[in-house]
Amino acid sequence: MITTTDQKREDKVPLLGDVPGLGWLFKKTKVDKDRAELLIILTPHVLNTVADADSATHEQIEGLELLETIDQQDLLKKRGMDQINACHEDSPDAIVEDEPVSLDSLPDRPRGTVNDDR
Repeated sequence: MITTTDQKREDKVPLLGDVPGLGWLFKKTKVDKDRAELLIILTPHVLNTVADADSATHEQIEGLELLETIDQQDLLKKRGMDQINACHEDSPDAIVEDEPVSLDSLPDRPRGTVNDDR
């Protein structure tokens, strides 16, 4: 897909650029042309069996998940969160997002107290 944009711009000195006959001395006309191209590249693969199709699908999904993980890590680094996460990885009380936490497994402590068991 190709997109072309033409834009005509006129810069002039107020009033003097509008004078008939002499206005061209006090104004400048410029035409900007922009062209943008969008290329979509497809690579066909011949899959002979359903197992081949399943394997190729899983490879693509794993690749997308890897890209998502890399994007999240880059975002955390940009925000300076990688240092905060590194500090929490060594902590025995660190919470892992993927593991469900049961309230029964938490130690009995009054609210508002700090854990100094380290």
